[in-house]
Amino acid sequence: SDLPPPPPPPPPPPPLEPVLALGTTTLDFGSTDTQRSFTVANAGNGTLSYTVEVTADWVTAGPTSGELTGETDTITLTVHRAALATGPHTARAIVHADNGVTETVNLTMAKPVTSPLIVPWLEMGFCEQDEIDRAVAGLQIWRRVTNTACITSGVNQAFVYPILHEAMPGMRIIPGIKTSYRTIGRGLDSVEAWQLIAQDIATVAAISGESEIVLENESAYQDYLHGNYTMNWDQFRQGLAYLPQDVVVIWYPAVAVSTDSAKVARTVTLCQAVQDVIAPRLVSSSYGDPDWPVFPPSTYARQVEDEMSTRPLFPVIHLGWQGWQYWPYDETPIVIEQMNGRPDAFFYPGQAQWLDAAQGVVDTFWPPGT
Repeated sequence: SDLPPPPPPPPPPPPLEPVLALGTTTLDFGSTDTQRSFTVANAGNGTLSYTVEVTADWVTAGPTSGELTGETDTITLTVHRAALATGPHTARAIVHADNGVTETVNLTMAKPVTSPLIVPWLEMGFCEQDEIDRAVAGLQIWRRVTNTACITSGVNQAFVYPILHEAMPGMRIIPGIKTSYRTIGRGLDSVEAWQLIAQDIATVAAISGESEIVLENESAYQDYLHGNYTMNWDQFRQGLAYLPQDVVVIWYPAVAVSTDSAKVARTVTLCQAVQDVIAPRLVSSSYGDPDWPVFPPSTYARQVEDEMSTRPLFPVIHLGWQGWQYWPYDETPIVIEQMNGRPDAFFYPGQAQWLDAAQGVVDTFWPPGT
């Protein structure tokens, strides 16, 4: 009983022929890594020749071939995200040995969205085919930095949302409508107008499958904003109460960014009434122009909006080359950083710049080849 245990048996001798052996069968690049490696070895005898094949054009391998006796080769894989849509992607690196054996490394990778999330906003007209084609062409580019867009149209053009969903699978499309279609001739505080808007919201939400909708009130506001319309606030609140409770309203515009204190006060009063009844997401213009993030009327508007809101603000950024009040495409990372901590923001280039803005922003965040 005092004898030592017998020694373990010796390992089996290596096979006489070459044997392909990989260091791993999975590699995950996550959302930030650009390079990962795996090893290729000959676990047998003799000489093993191999080649490496990748199954997607967003990943390259090096080296792509070699010969092994007793040594180990390291294969480095590099991913290129620039041309891809945001979201998960999969591929394979296949190693073919000259003895007919094949081994595979499964690759996973994610293309991240921006933070805050860029939500490009396009206003459409009658949604004729050429307009739809142009909208889709822009969305296909924007898809490289985001998974969400906003397309506003009329209630009679709600048929466009299923078309856009089919053309852009996996991309969320927030719908929107103009309220002036109902308020002009009736008044901003008309109960009848808001009853009709409530029906429009329900129709668009059902067709689009969305639980959020933009109400674009800019034209409907004008007389009130300039002090030419006296609001019946009880009537206004009564009208708002008809809006569907299962749809979150994204309310545009919110507090005015202006040195006209009377105009600002009128928008504060209106937004507070809206907040009290329907608790919307207010669309804040306070980051909209390059000089506005620290412009005193802008910081005041943002403070008031944040204080009154129970939902996150939805900033809107004016984007393009139409004048000093528009952010240049290559400065979008600046405003993104200034909005740090906010979940999302509308980027509004206007119809004329829809395609150019998409490409300009994408190239800024993801230069070709990266």
